[in-house]
Amino acid sequence: MNSYAVRVSKIIDGKVLTKLILVLIIVLISGKPCADILHLKTGGTIDGRIIEETDTYVRIKTDPEIEFTVEKNKIESVEKKETEEDIYLQKVKEIKEGDAKGHYELGIYCKGRGLYEYAKKEFLESLNFDPNNAIVYNQLGLLYLQTKDIHNAVLSFQSALNLGPNNEEIQANLQSVLQTYPSEDYLIRKTNVTDSDAEGHYQLGIFCLSKGLNDAAKYEFNKVLSIDKAYKEKVEGQLGVLYENEAAKAYNKALILMNTRSYKEANQGFKDVIKIYPNSKIVAWAEKQNSQCEKLIKEEEERKKREADKKKAEQEGMLYALMKDAERLESKISDLQSSIQYYKQRITDRGVNLKIRHVKDDIENKKRSLSQMEIELQSLKKQMEKESITSVEQKIYGGRESETGNETYELEENVRCSFCRGTGWYYTDVYNNMPGSSGYTRIQKTCEVCNGTGWIER
Repeated sequence: MNSYAVRVSKIIDGKVLTKLILVLIIVLISGKPCADILHLKTGGTIDGRIIEETDTYVRIKTDPEIEFTVEKNKIESVEKKETEEDIYLQKVKEIKEGDAKGHYELGIYCKGRGLYEYAKKEFLESLNFDPNNAIVYNQLGLLYLQTKDIHNAVLSFQSALNLGPNNEEIQANLQSVLQTYPSEDYLIRKTNVTDSDAEGHYQLGIFCLSKGLNDAAKYEFNKVLSIDKAYKEKVEGQLGVLYENEAAKAYNKALILMNTRSYKEANQGFKDVIKIYPNSKIVAWAEKQNSQCEKLIKEEEERKKREADKKKAEQEGMLYALMKDAERLESKISDLQSSIQYYKQRITDRGVNLKIRHVKDDIENKKRSLSQMEIELQSLKKQMEKESITSVEQKIYGGRESETGNETYELEENVRCSFCRGTGWYYTDVYNNMPGSSGYTRIQKTCEVCNGTGWIER
């Protein structure tokens, strides 16, 4: 067996060819080593066997089931090597006509390199020129065995043993394959028995019975009865053994199922034993085990029912608990909502109360300010009245009398005008006890702002 690597690296215009990124595949091919190598422009290589090459692409097989098609413009160079097949074809040309040994040796060469078809061809060619060569038959048998062609392997070993009965290697090969494949041994033995040989078929039946080839054994025993009725007692005895063996086999299979708790399958197995082999000695055991199995099935069903009921109860209990939890949660949510509403109302009421309080405080402050202003106003009025009287007295008694009996003064005082509400007065005349004044002092003033004239009683 030879191995070779398929190495594929960055391929084609910087892209990855069908996602084959730096793949390293170790392929075991039946004796066929790497033949051709494609050297890619990206630096990678693909090893295999070129099966098609055109002007635009190369198709290469890297495995019996794997093929690649690579465009020519992606290939730097192609390296072709001689294959084992090429070597074989060259060696065939070198063999002379009738050279049995040459064909045998070439068959060995091909067999060693996995070229099994060529090896078979060469061994048969060698036997064509030397048909009595036990060694070639032995090698052909080994080749058939290697390729899993068991029947032809046995026939080849048998032919080899007939030609070389004392060859220990051939004996060992034949014995090994017959022990491994008793059905093939049966077929060989059968070829040595004629259709009318009752004893021969009887012995074949016993052989098959010993190897567990029950169907073949039944065939041979029935063949014996069809040839010679005298074997009836012996055949029935052997069939009874076969019958018991099959019953025991079926019983043991059912017993294994029962031990692995596959009670229903075991129950069916015991029923089959009872039905198919009613005369077997093992039926009594099968009936007993079947009864036990049915009891276990019932217990298992009851256990499963209890578990199901328990699980259902648990689920119902869990559901009830969940419902209660949900009710409690709903109650808590309702309480929380009420609390939230209560606190919202309290916050609202508190805000209104605070606002009312602030308004009341503001009113009280304004009342206090107004009261203070009234006090100050009264104080100012008293002061102004006092100052006015004093001024008038001064004007009356401290100045000279005019020709009309009126006193004229020029005084300034910051008092508001009754017309324009401006400030700055220019006093011109003061009249005392004028007619209609009811004994009050009447002062005539001229405003410097609007030049208006007004009268004020003091």
